[in-house]
Amino acid sequence: MREIGISAPSSSTNFQAEFIRAPSLNRGSVLSPITQVSACEYWTLDRTGSANVAVTLFWNSNSLQWCFICY
Repeated sequence: MREIGISAPSSSTNFQAEFIRAPSLNRGSVLSPITQVSACEYWTLDRTGSANVAVTLFWNSNSLQWCFICY
């Protein structure tokens, strides 16, 4: 299981996160500080409201096992 974390929003805002174990359809350009996008799995994080938050994505070596099965 993968984890995602967010900092406390400054106002009433709802977030919905989903982990998807499949290649991302958008693997093009990325913005700093992101340097790579996985070919095997990704997150979606949708926001309803206007508060900004810091997002933390967690990774572990089990991701590699899935990638090798995938490709």
